[in-house]
Amino acid sequence: MEKGVKVFDGSDYHLAPKVDYDKASDTYKCTIPELKAAADYASSKGADVFLYKGDLLEESEDHTISYAAESYKEKLENFIQAFLDEKEVFLSEVGSHIMSLGGLENAKLFAEQNSDQRSEVIKHYISVFEDYGEKDVMSAVKKRKKWEPIGTEVLKEDYDNYKNLITTYFKDFLAPAVKEALSNFNGKKLFVDGNHDVGLFNYIHDGQEFISLDKRQTPLEIGPLRIAGAANLPNYNCFPREFIELYDKNGEFDILQKQVEQNVAMYLQSDPEFNKLSPEMQDDHFKRILQEEMQNAVPQSPVFKRLENNDFNFLVNHNGALPHLRAHDFDPKQDLGGSGIGLEAVVMEQIQKGNLDVMSAGHVHENKIKDIHLAEHIKVQALRTGGKDMHSYLYTVEEVEIENRPETATTPKIKISNPIGVKFKKAA
Repeated sequence: MEKGVKVFDGSDYHLAPKVDYDKASDTYKCTIPELKAAADYASSKGADVFLYKGDLLEESEDHTISYAAESYKEKLENFIQAFLDEKEVFLSEVGSHIMSLGGLENAKLFAEQNSDQRSEVIKHYISVFEDYGEKDVMSAVKKRKKWEPIGTEVLKEDYDNYKNLITTYFKDFLAPAVKEALSNFNGKKLFVDGNHDVGLFNYIHDGQEFISLDKRQTPLEIGPLRIAGAANLPNYNCFPREFIELYDKNGEFDILQKQVEQNVAMYLQSDPEFNKLSPEMQDDHFKRILQEEMQNAVPQSPVFKRLENNDFNFLVNHNGALPHLRAHDFDPKQDLGGSGIGLEAVVMEQIQKGNLDVMSAGHVHENKIKDIHLAEHIKVQALRTGGKDMHSYLYTVEEVEIENRPETATTPKIKISNPIGVKFKKAA
C-alpha cells in the first residue's frame, strides 16, 4: 500500500493581479499575493500537489486587459453599428448575451440560480428576447456576426496590436507572476485552463514542475493517482474572447453535443423530404440522425484522441465532465454548460472499466464533495471548488481495498479522506 498523496485543490479565485512600477529600474512587476498565500498554506501543511483548475483571473477587474481592449473594441463597435439600425444594435446585444450562456433556457437557469447584478441584467435580456421573439433577435445577431469579421479585417492593424499586447501581458507578466507565487511550494503544480484565462497556463507549462494537464498525452502518476485532465471549455463562453482563436491553436476545444445538434438541425431543415414528415416522424428522424452523427463525431474529438486507451482514476476539469459535475447541487436538470462529447466518451469508458474514482472540477462557484453511485459497486467521488472567499480543499488521496472490484479495472482504487475546507481573503 503506497502512502497517501496530500492535495491542495482550488479554482475560480477570479483575481485582479497587482502591477507595480519600479522607478529605479523603470520596469513594471506583476504579483498575485492571494495565490502566494494559498501556495504557502499548502506548503505549510505538507501538500504533495498544488492543483488549480482555472479562472485565476477576472478580466473585468484586470485594468491592463480592460485598457488594452477598450480602444480596439470601441473602434470595432463603431464600425459594426454603422451597418445596423438602432433596434438591431440593441437586439444583437441582447441575443449575444443570451447565446453566451448557451441559449434562452440556459440563460433562464442562470438568472434563477444567481442573485447578483449580472443576473438582473440577464433577466432583462430574457424579457426583451421573449417580447421581440427569437426570429427578430437572432436576425439581428446574424447581421452583426456578418460585419464582425469584416470589421476585424478592416481594423487588422488595431486587432493585431491588441492581441500582441494581451499576449505579452500573459507571457511576460502574468506567467512569471504565477510561477513566483508558487515558488515556495516544492511539490507538483498541476493546472487546467479556465474560461476566464484561456491560454495562460500554456506559458507556464514545462512538463516537470509546472504541468498543464491539457497538454499531457498520458495520465500523470503520483503515488496511487493516475491523473488525467481536460479543461472542457465551451468556446462560446471564454474570455478574453479574442484569445479563443489562440487557445484553439495551442489548447484544446472539444466537440460539443450542441454543435452536433445544430448541424443536424440545419441539415434536416434544408431537406424538402424531411419537411414533409409529421412532427412525430421528424422528431424520430432527428434523434436517429443525431445518434449517428454523435457516434461519428466522437473519434474526431481532440480530447478523445488524446485520452482514449489511457486508464486513469483521477479526472481534473474546469467545467465538469458529466452533468453531475457541471450543475449546481449536482442536478443534471440545471446543467449550464455543454460538455465535450469526446471527454464524456472517455469518462464513460473509464467508469465502465471500474477505473475512475475521483472527479474534481470548478466553474460553478460551489464547494462540495459528494459520492455519486453510478452502478452496482461503482461509486465516484465528485468534488467542486471555487465558492465564496476562494474556497479550496486540502485532502489526502489514499489507495484502498475494495471487494468485487471489476476485473476490467487497471488502476489502483483511490479515495479522498480527511477533506478540510480552506478560505482566503482577497487583497484589498
